[in-house]
Amino acid sequence: MQIQRLFALTHYLLANRSATAAELAQRFNVSLRTVFRDIDILSSAGIPIYTSQGTGGGIFIDNDFVLSKATLTSEEQKKILLSLSSLAATKQDDLSFLLEKLSGLFQNQPSDLIEVDFSRWGRTGEDKDKFNKIASAISGNQLLGFSYINMQMAQSNKIVMPIKLLYKSQAWYLIGYCQEKQTYRTFKITRMSEVFVKAETFDRKNLPVKELDKTEQISYTMIPLVLKCSAETVHRLYEDFHESQVTIAKDGTGILRAEVPDTPWLYGFILSLGGEAEVLSPLRLRNKLCQMIKELMNRYSED
Repeated sequence: MQIQRLFALTHYLLANRSATAAELAQRFNVSLRTVFRDIDILSSAGIPIYTSQGTGGGIFIDNDFVLSKATLTSEEQKKILLSLSSLAATKQDDLSFLLEKLSGLFQNQPSDLIEVDFSRWGRTGEDKDKFNKIASAISGNQLLGFSYINMQMAQSNKIVMPIKLLYKSQAWYLIGYCQEKQTYRTFKITRMSEVFVKAETFDRKNLPVKELDKTEQISYTMIPLVLKCSAETVHRLYEDFHESQVTIAKDGTGILRAEVPDTPWLYGFILSLGGEAEVLSPLRLRNKLCQMIKELMNRYSED
């Protein structure tokens, strides 16, 4: 336990370069006496950690000190390379170069088992360019500007402090701190256009942390769906739902029972099954689908 804490303390100082004893005691849930004892142990081991008293004092680590690759296990090295491989798939040259350097350092080949394609059909270059700009702004703590169309089809220009990308409910989102609203907002990336990265930077440490946890919960109205699907298309259910939610009858037909979000995706999914599926409940969903089908028939019927 002490060894793990010593490594964690060293990594923390490497990331922050300095900290107070009280800060370290609180972070690692130990006493001040234990913190200073750990510092003595690390110093005795040759790690250049020193303390300074008075105003502006604290515990510091030499700016030129780096940890050897030996501090990372083989499994940890593989995880780092795997993560970088997925990011490099966005075609960012700087990440690919970093991946090559770390692969040589670790004496391990980067994984080529992951390919991430953020683009929609027919818009390969445009979508990848958008994701690259967003990723660049996030990693560089730079302000991000874009035009956005919300669910009410209202268009507006946004300047946000981008925090992270989120994949949820079949779509990619950007979580960012909106300068105009002075709060966190979640933006669907397919509704973003004219994306540009500003030279102006921001400090993440100055942003409210607790609010960020709330934005990650993208809430929808959930409805209990019971859907019957033919044997020929039952495989489609497994693409979007867990196998425990599907029951297969002797004739090969499948029954899906699941809590699903009441969103346009749901209606598009059901309609994509055509005549091979039937909504058994809820009745409200059946009626809405009937209305949508009638409107489609009227639209495409001959006069």
